[in-house]
Amino acid sequence: MDGPSRQQRLNVIMIAAAIGLLAIIFQCLPELWQDTLRYDRNHPNQLWRFLTGQILHLGWVHLLMNLAGLILITALFMPEWSTRNYLIAFLISGLIMSIGIHLFSPHLIWYVGLSGILHGLLAAGAVYSYRTQRSFAVGLLIVVIAKITWEQISGNSIGTEQLIGGKVAYDAHLFGFIGGLAGAFLYLLMNRSKQHA
Repeated sequence: MDGPSRQQRLNVIMIAAAIGLLAIIFQCLPELWQDTLRYDRNHPNQLWRFLTGQILHLGWVHLLMNLAGLILITALFMPEWSTRNYLIAFLISGLIMSIGIHLFSPHLIWYVGLSGILHGLLAAGAVYSYRTQRSFAVGLLIVVIAKITWEQISGNSIGTEQLIGGKVAYDAHLFGFIGGLAGAFLYLLMNRSKQHA
């Protein structure tokens, strides 16, 4: 099975760049507008918040940390990304993360940040790279699962909170990771169905 074409890889770079640019624009918006874009469980009927909240950030440090993560993860798995599998991983991670927070994390009244999706992209990238770099993929999944487990057990990191200017929503990492796995396996199933059609 051939990897993604050069055009597809360029598309992925353009998608990541567009996400980054949109996040910068969101950060420049007035606070009232930002309040309308963040995920907020008090406004469950405003469905756009389930995705726009993840493009918004607590401040510039939070934004720059997440953009650095987006660039690194996108670059790390560049041989595996196609336009379609990148978009599916991004969107499914974001949706499952928001739905997971809404249903299972009542203590989180509002949420902003890309970190949940970044954990989803890590999960999806590892799944996609499994056929060519098995040891790396398995090792990465183990490390990320260990990190998420530690976060769930230990709670918030004061150092990170001071750096980003707010509490770290560790449940977002968990649900984003689950979403990334779901998105990757959905993509693989769709491809398998096409090949057998």
